[in-house]
Amino acid sequence: MKKVLLTLIAAIGISSASSAQTAGTLTVTFTQVAKTPGYSGTKNVMAIWISSNSGTFIKTKRRNAGSSTKDHLPTWSVAAGGTASNCLSANANVTDATTGATLSSFATRTVVWDGKGVNGSVNGTTVADGVYKINIQSCWNHGTSGTITKSFTFTKGPNADHQTPANDAYFTNVVIDWVPTGLGIESMVDNQEINVFPNPVNQGIVNVSYEQAN
Repeated sequence: MKKVLLTLIAAIGISSASSAQTAGTLTVTFTQVAKTPGYSGTKNVMAIWISSNSGTFIKTKRRNAGSSTKDHLPTWSVAAGGTASNCLSANANVTDATTGATLSSFATRTVVWDGKGVNGSVNGTTVADGVYKINIQSCWNHGTSGTITKSFTFTKGPNADHQTPANDAYFTNVVIDWVPTGLGIESMVDNQEINVFPNPVNQGIVNVSYEQAN
């Protein structure tokens, strides 16, 4: 065994009990099913966002709606801090999201999430590892019969999570891929004893020591 010492530059104090925050990328792709028969048009509005497993809002990835359809995405709007009647409200958080007008067709859509929330800066900070949801609200007609909101659960962490959910009447060819690009401290030391000092942090310097096999 040999002792390993890491020195990190830190912006905030941490403790040895801090949660892992694995960096990585979530890519979600799906194809919208054209709503025929029953709807002859092609215009539709959509919102895609990340939430915790319990439903707490994390970040919007896409919002497409117009002034005449601003009441068509109530679930996302409320989750993001807005009101059910106006998804275009400035209170509905779209930090770092793709936004645009009403969509003109049913097509394949792709969004990418960098594992970060909206707090702290434009790109925020990496959220703790755990179970999260990618949520999609799609509306193509007035009333509840023309709206679907669907959620897919995935695990953000040091292990890749690849899923291909079954097709349904609203979305086909769904692919969900969480790919980690780094490891949190807990994963790096593989459950061995770890010492983090000083705590609180002194002048932004953090030292991490642990035992590593030769």
